[in-house]
Amino acid sequence: IEAELGPADVLVANAGIGAYGPFTAMDLATIERLIQVNVLGTVFPIRAVLPGMLDRHRGRIVVVSSVAGRFGVALEAAYSATKFAQIGLAEALSVEVAGAGVGVAIVNPGVVDTDFFAARGHAFDRPFPKLIPAERVEATIMKAVETGSSEFFVPRWFRPAVTVRHLVPRLYSWGARRSAGQG
Repeated sequence: IEAELGPADVLVANAGIGAYGPFTAMDLATIERLIQVNVLGTVFPIRAVLPGMLDRHRGRIVVVSSVAGRFGVALEAAYSATKFAQIGLAEALSVEVAGAGVGVAIVNPGVVDTDFFAARGHAFDRPFPKLIPAERVEATIMKAVETGSSEFFVPRWFRPAVTVRHLVPRLYSWGARRSAGQG
């Protein structure tokens, strides 16, 4: 791509497929596919463009993860694990490249109104949270490219929920169990 279009100044790493069901019932091939697409599908393009960005002292990498990478989601354990991996990669890279002219941001969408849920084999069937339009995520990705901020949530109210998760873990655990119908 760089040979034809020139060096990359922006990379949006937006790799994601899902799988739904109890972790113990999920076949290993499905888990491996999630890791290949979600984790390595993020690692490989970043690894391809980051050296050039560092050489030029400019660039912006946006990793599109998920709120499932900040909250472990029941019946989506393998998916959540891959999204946690994306966030860990982005957080580590942002420290590694600090001061080098390259920025790293994370965008954590909630439930987006796309065919993602049908493709994972289980339609989104909860009353909460509400589906958000893909255009809203797109606008947030553009904001992540254009600003120096490091993390975005779509919708924004997920940010305080992450704070609660870290500051009051028992309250978070209670709410997570209740949301999953187990408390």
